[in-house]
Amino acid sequence: MPGSEEQHRAHLPRSSSDGGPRAAIPTSAADGEVAADDQLLIEVNPFETRIAVLGGGELRELHLARSGFDSLVGNVYVGEVQRLAPGLQAAFVDVGLPRPGLLGLDDPGISAARNTTLGQWQTASTQRGGDACLHQGQRLLVQVAKDATKSKGVRLTADIGIAGRHLVLTPFDGAVSVSRRLDEPAHTRLKRLAEAALRQRGQDCGCIVRTAALAASEAQLEADLEFLLGRWNDIRRQCPTAVAPTLVHQEMPTLLRAVRDLAGPAIDNIVVDDAPTWHRLCDAARRWLPELSATLHRHDGPMPLFDAYGVEPAIARAVARSVPLPGRGYLVIEHTEAMTTIDVNSGVGDAPSMEDTAFATNRQAAAVIPGQLRLRNIGGIVVVDFIDMAEAAHRDEVLRVLRRAAAADRAPFRASGFSPLGLVEISRRRRRESLLGQVCERCPACAGRGCLKSAQSACYDLLRTLRRRYAGSAGGEPVEVRVAETVAARLHGEDARHLAAISHALGRTIRVRADAGRRVDQFDLE
Repeated sequence: MPGSEEQHRAHLPRSSSDGGPRAAIPTSAADGEVAADDQLLIEVNPFETRIAVLGGGELRELHLARSGFDSLVGNVYVGEVQRLAPGLQAAFVDVGLPRPGLLGLDDPGISAARNTTLGQWQTASTQRGGDACLHQGQRLLVQVAKDATKSKGVRLTADIGIAGRHLVLTPFDGAVSVSRRLDEPAHTRLKRLAEAALRQRGQDCGCIVRTAALAASEAQLEADLEFLLGRWNDIRRQCPTAVAPTLVHQEMPTLLRAVRDLAGPAIDNIVVDDAPTWHRLCDAARRWLPELSATLHRHDGPMPLFDAYGVEPAIARAVARSVPLPGRGYLVIEHTEAMTTIDVNSGVGDAPSMEDTAFATNRQAAAVIPGQLRLRNIGGIVVVDFIDMAEAAHRDEVLRVLRRAAAADRAPFRASGFSPLGLVEISRRRRRESLLGQVCERCPACAGRGCLKSAQSACYDLLRTLRRRYAGSAGGEPVEVRVAETVAARLHGEDARHLAAISHALGRTIRVRADAGRRVDQFDLE
């Protein structure tokens, strides 16, 4: 085992029960720079495991693994095409999950002729589009690229990638590429080593060299490649006789996967608050990730781990609608079905002109927005409404800051230029449910609209309903209406004359009862 528990504890910052010193968690980073003192915090409970990535004391990412759920990203299945949906340019594929997965017809793995090496049941064509290559009932090899959400099944790809610590093996792509976060000369060195290792083994596969390989030796890269080729050969042996749907490759559990994928070269400490989990990670590091052994530490202080590092307040801010900027400005983040919108507001500026105020606020917002997208795991289309700026040089600088701040994000990130209306469109890939979707539910009162009907409008809806229901039957038994307290107050107050007029027109007595448990837009007639 890599070191004793006492040795690893000694590296931890101690936290006293009276609050003690703790790491500050600011809400923003300057231009997205990644500090060298990054840390991975793992808080384990029977009901939930939370993994926080800290950079320079700032909460960068939060991963949740709740009891009964484990991420399926990376799992490889022999699936069966249920149906084609040309209108969606996709196919629905049964992989044995409650809902079929979605496979895009433009997926590069569908039309790759090399897929035929997996068995005669996998048809392919390099001459026709993806939809022509697939048919209902066909079996094919697919991998989960994105977990299911509350409304959608998993997203699938036929372009398989088997992930290791330093490399991702790409069996259907013979090219060798290197993480965009690695600069020269590491880029050239690692690409040369990976290409040589594949040639020596006579492989026509390709690979992606991960950021974690920055300090990897030639021997470590070769060991990782041998491991991945073994996993790929296991998959190939199962494919020809596999009955769809069948799981043919299962990714590591979420906890081990997070340590493998998140513990990059910048991570100095991995802190775990649970003894069995700490021992399990130490054992995994000894066997597969020896370079991480020295970074594994156990937290056993009197204060909970996330409290000791000041993470809890940052998590609460991560689902807030408003995000303060370093100056007096703030962001307002709104979620819709189609996209996320971010509105940049200046507050009260101290700059000598409106242009200077707009530029200063927009620059601060550009430095903060990529970090917020990463922390909240917001993906898809994001539209940012920056404050109007007249000078082209200011707009160019804001875009430069925005793209530089996004350099630390592992997810693919693209930002357009400013539109004529002053909007910037951002595209960011998301592989899991957003943080808001994980920790929040749609409000039953407003159904996600973010607003409720006013008491005045609810009063008028009730009065119209009374007229419709009892029109043409003048006279009769009294009617009792049960409404929310605020609506009852209006019907006994400023709208009492309208209620009296309706009562007179219908020839019925209308009694109003307040019900504290009702929403404003709910009422009953008895």
